[in-house]
Amino acid sequence: MILFITAQDAATSDNFIVAGHLMATAATALCGPTATRAPLLAALEANGDQPFLAFSHGEPREIRGHDDNLGIGEGDIALLINRRTYAHACHTGESLGPLVAGAGGIWFGYAGPVNALPSDPDTINLFREIVDFIAQHFPECDSPALAQAFMDDLSALTDVGFDTVCATASLEQLHTFRDISRRLRIWLPGVPEPIKHPEAFGDPVL
Repeated sequence: MILFITAQDAATSDNFIVAGHLMATAATALCGPTATRAPLLAALEANGDQPFLAFSHGEPREIRGHDDNLGIGEGDIALLINRRTYAHACHTGESLGPLVAGAGGIWFGYAGPVNALPSDPDTINLFREIVDFIAQHFPECDSPALAQAFMDDLSALTDVGFDTVCATASLEQLHTFRDISRRLRIWLPGVPEPIKHPEAFGDPVL
């Protein structure tokens, strides 16, 4: 797996604190200052079918790098068509998702904004459990049935986290549990609409 985690501000630094342990098992880990466009393109070019997992800022047509410049975007679709990509980044399920799927790739991205992963001591282990589930299972999703099963299992996991801390957690923490599943869109080749949560929210108004 190619891992890409930026850490240039409070939000992305939280992502790094929660998900940085994945560096120990990733084939290629680009984290903090190394999470920029040139190293990412080199890693994608050298590993044509490795799954790609990113935690960063995003826009509808691109993932941002640690330097807040373009990390990868619509002009780089050729590097994404033979792999599964999961981008925990705002808006990346809106345009990049259908573009990548239309070219033959699989894209997990988000509709609308998505909260960073809170690193508060009372919830960090719950979010790490979710991160571990994502890292282990998104690369297996190569059909609508498997993608739907992934969505169902992720939803169950985030709901458990929500219910576990709902009496004491902050609104940010609770929104994050909901965002991870409710804003996720899974785009597959040959499937005109993304797989999404039955209580999904966040689709842009065009």
